[in-house]
Amino acid sequence: MIGAVLALLWVGGMLVLVRRELFRGETERMAQAALLIAPGANFYAVTRDSARVGYASSTLDTSATGIHLTEFLVAESEAPGGVRRLAARSLVNMTRGMNLVNFQFELGESYQPYKVFGRVANDTTLEVVVTAGAAPPDTARLPMHGPLMLPTTMPLALALEQRPKVGRRFVYQLYDPLVGTIDHDTVRVRAESVFVLTDSASLDPASTRWVAAHQDTVRAWRIESSGGEMLAGWVDEKGRLVQAAPLGNFVLRRTAYEIAFQNWSLDSKEHPRVILPPPGAAAPPSRR
Repeated sequence: MIGAVLALLWVGGMLVLVRRELFRGETERMAQAALLIAPGANFYAVTRDSARVGYASSTLDTSATGIHLTEFLVAESEAPGGVRRLAARSLVNMTRGMNLVNFQFELGESYQPYKVFGRVANDTTLEVVVTAGAAPPDTARLPMHGPLMLPTTMPLALALEQRPKVGRRFVYQLYDPLVGTIDHDTVRVRAESVFVLTDSASLDPASTRWVAAHQDTVRAWRIESSGGEMLAGWVDEKGRLVQAAPLGNFVLRRTAYEIAFQNWSLDSKEHPRVILPPPGAAAPPSRR
Protein backbone atom coordinates (compact mmCIF):
# COMPACT_ATOMS: atom_id res chain seq x y z
CA MET A 1 0.00 0.00 0.00
CA ILE A 2 2.85 2.35 0.86
CA GLY A 3 4.47 1.55 -2.49
CA ALA A 4 1.22 2.30 -4.32
CA VAL A 5 0.86 5.63 -2.50
CA LEU A 6 4.45 6.58 -3.37
CA ALA A 7 3.84 5.64 -7.01
CA LEU A 8 0.70 7.78 -7.11
CA LEU A 9 2.56 10.72 -5.56
CA TRP A 10 5.33 10.32 -8.12
CA VAL A 11 2.85 10.24 -11.01
CA GLY A 12 1.04 13.26 -9.59
CA GLY A 13 4.31 15.16 -9.29
CA MET A 14 5.20 14.33 -12.88
CA LEU A 15 1.79 15.52 -14.08
CA VAL A 16 2.22 18.82 -12.25
CA LEU A 17 5.67 19.25 -13.79
CA VAL A 18 4.41 18.49 -17.30
CA ARG A 19 1.48 20.85 -16.87
CA ARG A 20 3.76 23.61 -15.63
CA GLU A 21 6.16 23.20 -18.55
CA LEU A 22 3.60 22.76 -21.31
CA PHE A 23 0.83 25.04 -20.15
CA ARG A 24 2.65 27.93 -18.54
CA GLY A 25 0.87 31.25 -18.56
CA GLU A 26 1.96 33.90 -21.02
CA THR A 27 3.22 36.13 -18.20
CA GLU A 28 5.49 33.40 -16.86
CA ARG A 29 6.80 32.55 -20.33
CA MET A 30 7.64 36.20 -21.00
CA ALA A 31 9.43 36.50 -17.66
CA GLN A 32 11.61 33.49 -18.42
CA ALA A 33 12.28 34.72 -21.95
CA ALA A 34 13.41 38.10 -20.59
CA LEU A 35 16.29 36.40 -18.77
CA LEU A 36 17.90 35.77 -22.18
CA ILE A 37 17.94 39.42 -23.23
CA ALA A 38 21.39 40.79 -23.99
CA PRO A 39 21.89 44.58 -24.24
CA GLY A 40 23.26 45.93 -27.50
CA ALA A 41 22.80 48.29 -30.44
CA ASN A 42 22.14 47.51 -34.10
CA PHE A 43 22.36 49.90 -37.04
CA TYR A 44 20.65 49.77 -40.42
CA ALA A 45 21.15 51.28 -43.85
CA VAL A 46 17.86 52.48 -45.33
CA THR A 47 17.57 52.13 -49.09
CA ARG A 48 14.93 52.69 -51.73
CA ASP A 49 15.34 51.16 -55.19
CA SER A 50 18.93 50.27 -54.15
CA ALA A 51 19.76 53.94 -53.39
CA ARG A 52 20.73 54.96 -49.85
CA VAL A 53 18.08 57.32 -48.46
CA GLY A 54 18.52 57.17 -44.68
CA TYR A 55 19.57 55.24 -41.62
CA ALA A 56 18.04 53.55 -38.58
CA SER A 57 19.13 52.29 -35.19
CA SER A 58 17.81 49.95 -32.50
CA THR A 59 19.21 50.01 -28.96
CA LEU A 60 18.27 47.47 -26.30
CA ASP A 61 19.29 48.20 -22.72
CA THR A 62 18.60 46.64 -19.33
CA SER A 63 18.62 47.96 -15.78
CA ALA A 64 17.95 46.55 -12.34
CA THR A 65 14.25 47.24 -12.77
CA GLY A 66 13.49 47.13 -16.47
CA ILE A 67 14.18 46.64 -20.16
CA HIS A 68 14.38 49.62 -22.50
CA LEU A 69 14.11 49.52 -26.29
CA THR A 70 14.81 52.63 -28.37
CA GLU A 71 14.40 52.72 -32.16
CA PHE A 72 14.99 55.57 -34.58
CA LEU A 73 14.64 55.94 -38.35
CA VAL A 74 15.21 58.75 -40.86
CA ALA A 75 14.38 58.31 -44.54
CA GLU A 76 14.01 60.69 -47.46
CA SER A 77 12.10 60.49 -50.72
CA GLU A 78 12.45 62.59 -53.87
CA ALA A 79 9.87 65.28 -54.52
CA PRO A 80 9.60 68.24 -56.93
CA GLY A 81 11.92 70.96 -55.66
CA GLY A 82 13.73 68.84 -53.07
CA VAL A 83 13.13 65.89 -50.76
CA ARG A 84 10.63 65.02 -48.09
CA ARG A 85 12.03 63.65 -44.86
CA LEU A 86 10.26 61.01 -42.78
CA ALA A 87 11.37 60.39 -39.21
CA ALA A 88 10.14 57.77 -36.74
CA ARG A 89 11.15 57.31 -33.11
CA SER A 90 10.02 54.74 -30.57
CA LEU A 91 10.92 54.32 -26.89
CA VAL A 92 9.48 51.39 -24.95
CA ASN A 93 9.99 50.70 -21.24
CA MET A 94 9.20 47.25 -19.84
CA THR A 95 9.63 45.44 -16.56
CA ARG A 96 12.25 42.72 -16.19
CA GLY A 97 9.45 40.29 -17.04
CA MET A 98 8.80 42.07 -20.38
CA ASN A 99 5.52 43.58 -19.18
CA LEU A 100 4.84 46.94 -20.80
CA VAL A 101 5.23 49.98 -18.50
CA ASN A 102 5.01 52.90 -20.94
CA PHE A 103 6.00 53.95 -24.44
CA GLN A 104 6.47 56.96 -26.71
CA PHE A 105 6.05 56.88 -30.46
CA GLU A 106 6.62 59.68 -32.98
CA LEU A 107 6.12 59.59 -36.71
CA GLY A 108 6.33 62.70 -38.81
CA GLU A 109 7.21 64.21 -42.14
CA SER A 110 9.82 66.95 -41.70
CA TYR A 111 8.69 68.81 -38.56
CA GLN A 112 4.99 68.02 -38.21
CA PRO A 113 4.96 64.82 -36.14
CA TYR A 114 2.28 62.43 -35.01
CA LYS A 115 2.90 61.55 -31.36
CA VAL A 116 1.54 58.81 -29.13
CA PHE A 117 2.27 58.35 -25.43
CA GLY A 118 0.89 55.37 -23.55
CA ARG A 119 1.21 53.81 -20.12
CA VAL A 120 -0.23 50.74 -18.44
CA ALA A 121 -2.42 51.35 -15.37
CA ASN A 122 -3.06 48.56 -12.86
CA ASP A 123 -2.09 45.91 -15.46
CA THR A 124 -5.61 46.17 -16.90
CA THR A 125 -5.80 49.44 -18.84
CA LEU A 126 -3.69 51.20 -21.45
CA GLU A 127 -3.94 54.97 -21.13
CA VAL A 128 -3.08 56.69 -24.42
CA VAL A 129 -2.55 60.34 -25.41
CA VAL A 130 -2.38 61.06 -29.17
CA THR A 131 -1.24 64.37 -30.67
CA ALA A 132 -1.47 64.94 -34.43
CA GLY A 133 -0.08 68.21 -35.79
CA ALA A 134 -1.62 71.28 -34.18
CA ALA A 135 -4.80 69.49 -33.10
CA PRO A 136 -5.57 69.20 -29.36
CA PRO A 137 -4.39 65.94 -27.72
CA ASP A 138 -6.82 63.04 -27.81
CA THR A 139 -6.96 60.68 -24.83
CA ALA A 140 -8.28 57.13 -24.55
CA ARG A 141 -8.42 54.28 -22.04
CA LEU A 142 -8.24 50.84 -23.63
CA PRO A 143 -8.94 47.62 -21.68
CA MET A 144 -6.18 44.99 -21.66
CA HIS A 145 -6.49 41.25 -21.19
CA GLY A 146 -3.04 40.00 -20.24
CA PRO A 147 0.44 41.04 -21.44
CA LEU A 148 0.49 43.70 -24.16
CA MET A 149 2.99 43.93 -27.02
CA LEU A 150 3.98 46.71 -29.42
CA PRO A 151 5.19 46.17 -33.01
CA THR A 152 8.78 46.85 -31.87
CA THR A 153 8.74 44.39 -28.93
CA MET A 154 6.86 41.52 -30.54
CA PRO A 155 9.86 40.04 -32.47
CA LEU A 156 11.91 40.11 -29.26
CA ALA A 157 9.25 38.18 -27.34
CA LEU A 158 8.69 35.74 -30.19
CA ALA A 159 12.34 34.73 -30.63
CA LEU A 160 13.23 34.54 -26.94
CA GLU A 161 10.11 32.68 -25.87
CA GLN A 162 10.77 29.81 -28.25
CA ARG A 163 13.39 29.30 -30.95
CA PRO A 164 11.80 30.24 -34.28
CA LYS A 165 10.89 27.39 -36.59
CA VAL A 166 9.18 27.53 -39.95
CA GLY A 167 5.48 26.83 -39.53
CA ARG A 168 5.15 27.96 -35.94
CA ARG A 169 2.52 30.53 -35.05
CA PHE A 170 2.20 32.87 -32.10
CA VAL A 171 -0.75 34.93 -30.89
CA TYR A 172 -0.13 38.23 -29.09
CA GLN A 173 -2.25 41.02 -27.72
CA LEU A 174 -0.91 43.96 -29.71
CA TYR A 175 -1.29 47.73 -29.66
CA ASP A 176 -0.35 49.45 -32.93
CA PRO A 177 0.28 53.21 -32.44
CA LEU A 178 -0.62 53.87 -36.08
CA VAL A 179 -4.03 52.23 -35.73
CA GLY A 180 -4.81 53.11 -32.12
CA THR A 181 -6.53 49.85 -31.13
CA ILE A 182 -5.70 46.70 -29.16
CA ASP A 183 -6.20 43.43 -31.01
CA HIS A 184 -5.01 39.84 -30.83
CA ASP A 185 -2.71 39.27 -33.78
CA THR A 186 -1.34 36.04 -35.19
CA VAL A 187 2.32 35.98 -36.19
CA ARG A 188 3.68 33.14 -38.32
CA VAL A 189 7.24 32.04 -39.08
CA ARG A 190 7.26 31.73 -42.87
CA ALA A 191 10.86 31.02 -43.88
CA GLU A 192 14.43 30.53 -42.68
CA SER A 193 17.58 31.81 -44.35
CA VAL A 194 21.19 32.89 -43.78
CA PHE A 195 22.29 36.51 -44.26
CA VAL A 196 25.81 37.81 -44.76
CA LEU A 197 26.04 41.05 -42.77
CA THR A 198 28.80 43.62 -42.30
CA ASP A 199 29.74 43.93 -38.63
CA SER A 200 32.78 46.25 -38.91
CA ALA A 201 33.97 48.89 -41.38
CA SER A 202 37.10 50.74 -42.45
CA LEU A 203 37.55 54.05 -44.22
CA ASP A 204 38.48 53.89 -47.91
CA PRO A 205 40.88 56.80 -48.59
CA ALA A 206 40.09 56.84 -52.31
CA SER A 207 36.34 57.32 -51.96
CA THR A 208 36.37 58.79 -48.42
CA ARG A 209 33.57 56.38 -47.62
CA TRP A 210 33.32 53.54 -45.13
CA VAL A 211 33.46 50.03 -46.60
CA ALA A 212 33.03 46.55 -45.15
CA ALA A 213 36.05 45.36 -43.16
CA HIS A 214 34.53 42.12 -41.88
CA GLN A 215 31.33 40.19 -42.56
CA ASP A 216 29.59 37.44 -40.66
CA THR A 217 26.76 35.01 -41.38
CA VAL A 218 23.55 35.35 -39.38
CA ARG A 219 20.65 32.90 -39.42
CA ALA A 220 17.29 34.62 -39.58
CA TRP A 221 13.61 33.77 -39.81
CA ARG A 222 10.93 35.65 -41.71
CA ILE A 223 7.94 36.51 -39.58
CA GLU A 224 4.65 37.84 -40.92
CA SER A 225 1.68 39.20 -39.05
CA SER A 226 -1.93 39.05 -40.11
CA GLY A 227 -2.23 42.65 -38.89
CA GLY A 228 -0.08 44.44 -41.45
CA GLU A 229 3.30 44.97 -43.09
CA MET A 230 4.77 46.70 -40.04
CA LEU A 231 5.25 43.24 -38.48
CA ALA A 232 6.89 41.59 -41.48
CA GLY A 233 10.62 41.05 -41.70
CA TRP A 234 13.62 38.88 -40.87
CA VAL A 235 14.76 38.46 -37.24
CA ASP A 236 17.65 36.54 -35.71
CA GLU A 237 17.55 34.10 -32.81
CA LYS A 238 17.82 36.99 -30.33
CA GLY A 239 14.72 38.68 -31.75
CA ARG A 240 16.70 41.53 -33.31
CA LEU A 241 15.79 42.79 -36.77
CA VAL A 242 18.02 41.71 -39.67
CA GLN A 243 16.07 43.08 -42.63
CA ALA A 244 12.60 44.53 -43.16
CA ALA A 245 10.53 46.95 -45.21
CA PRO A 246 8.18 48.52 -42.64
CA LEU A 247 7.50 51.70 -44.63
CA GLY A 248 6.56 50.62 -48.12
CA ASN A 249 9.53 50.82 -50.48
CA PHE A 250 12.05 51.69 -47.75
CA VAL A 251 14.24 48.67 -46.93
CA LEU A 252 16.21 48.37 -43.69
CA ARG A 253 19.25 46.07 -43.58
CA ARG A 254 21.58 45.60 -40.63
CA THR A 255 25.16 46.78 -41.13
CA ALA A 256 28.03 48.53 -39.34
CA TYR A 257 27.39 51.94 -37.75
CA GLU A 258 29.84 53.74 -40.03
CA ILE A 259 28.19 52.40 -43.18
CA ALA A 260 24.67 53.03 -41.89
CA PHE A 261 25.13 56.54 -40.53
CA GLN A 262 28.50 58.03 -41.48
CA ASN A 263 28.19 57.33 -45.21
CA TRP A 264 24.67 58.79 -45.31
CA SER A 265 25.87 61.84 -43.37
CA LEU A 266 28.83 62.35 -45.73
CA ASP A 267 26.56 62.14 -48.77
CA SER A 268 24.22 64.68 -47.19
CA LYS A 269 27.04 67.16 -46.60
CA GLU A 270 28.47 66.82 -50.08
CA HIS A 271 25.09 67.04 -51.82
CA PRO A 272 22.81 69.27 -49.69
CA ARG A 273 19.19 69.33 -50.81
CA VAL A 274 16.10 71.30 -49.86
CA ILE A 275 13.98 69.65 -47.17
CA LEU A 276 10.38 70.33 -48.10
CA PRO A 277 7.67 70.92 -45.46
CA PRO A 278 4.63 68.66 -45.24
CA PRO A 279 1.73 69.55 -47.54
CA GLY A 280 -0.18 72.45 -46.04
CA ALA A 281 2.52 73.42 -43.54
CA ALA A 282 3.28 77.12 -43.21
CA ALA A 283 6.93 76.84 -42.19
CA PRO A 284 9.53 77.52 -44.92
CA PRO A 285 11.76 74.74 -46.26
CA SER A 286 15.27 74.44 -44.89
CA ARG A 287 18.57 73.15 -46.22
CA ARG A 288 20.21 70.15 -44.70
